Amino acid sequence: MNSLSALKGLPVNRIKIDGGFVRDLLTNPRSLAAVHSIMALAKSLELDTVAEYVENEALAARLTVLGIDYGQGYAFGKPMPLDEVLAGLKGDSARHAHITDSSDSGSIRLNSRLA
Repeated sequence: MNSLSALKGLPVNRIKIDGGFVRDLLTNPRSLAAVHSIMALAKSLELDTVAEYVENEALAARLTVLGIDYGQGYAFGKPMPLDEVLAGLKGDSARHAHITDSSDSGSIRLNSRLA
């Protein structure tokens, strides 16, 4: 059984798009095609999408146009200890609204991030 066959039977609600495709999608037509195809597959299976390695606003904007739901990467902030993140969120309700309540902590909903 290949991994795509297994996907339809897995109890998942989200597909993560590998940063290897995301990092150069602005300059590599094959990466762009892969991200677009993964997004289309996820949507047809009624799954959300998370893009890794969203390093700048240009990537975040393009992913939003493509219909990707969430992003992770330096465009949203550098990695930091969890206690610092939580302390910062206590006084910043606007930023808190952008962080998902899923098990993919650190994922940012792209359409609200760029709104």
